[in-house]
Amino acid sequence: TLSFIMVMLFVVLGFSLKVMAAEEELYKTLTFNSTTMQTSISEYNKTWETKVGEDTWSIANANNNNKGWTYIKMGSNKAAYVGAISTEFAIDKPVTKVVMTVDAVTTTSINSVKLYVASDSAFANKLETVSATVQTGAVTFAISNPVANAYYKIEVDCKKASSNGPITISKVEYYASLGDTSNIEAVKEELNNEEVVAKFANTT
Repeated sequence: TLSFIMVMLFVVLGFSLKVMAAEEELYKTLTFNSTTMQTSISEYNKTWETKVGEDTWSIANANNNNKGWTYIKMGSNKAAYVGAISTEFAIDKPVTKVVMTVDAVTTTSINSVKLYVASDSAFANKLETVSATVQTGAVTFAISNPVANAYYKIEVDCKKASSNGPITISKVEYYASLGDTSNIEAVKEELNNEEVVAKFANTT
């Protein structure tokens, strides 16, 4: 019994060390300015692109005031629209969370905010959907199963508003795992492996 307990303690310790190794870092940041925004937009129902370094995002149903703002606004007094911020590139590291900075919002004009994680740029194969509460400040989407080489889309479902631009967004940050999450999954599988448990139990 003692030897079995010792073995399991070593396994759990190894698992804990791997979890600790899987810390996160700020990996990608989307900001808006006259340089990054590729098109001058003065409406709330157009799709355009913004580029930071070599990374390009698609922006749907958002206004940039002819590239005059350092933020974007979504929502219109003409109709209900779903605004979106989508990566056109796969992020090569496992993203653990996405944080959207909301400078101002009329919450009664927003139905929902969601993050979609997908294996393809068309978001046909969604791997995870994360909902968040819309508020002023940081809106955080925590991803339960981070994977490498995935695409990310934030959708802001806006009602027809009493005035244009009920939500203002100035930044989106993507945090990635520093460690190898595949190691963590492997250890989880080992802990749940009945043959491994039986093997060590028979040595007691």
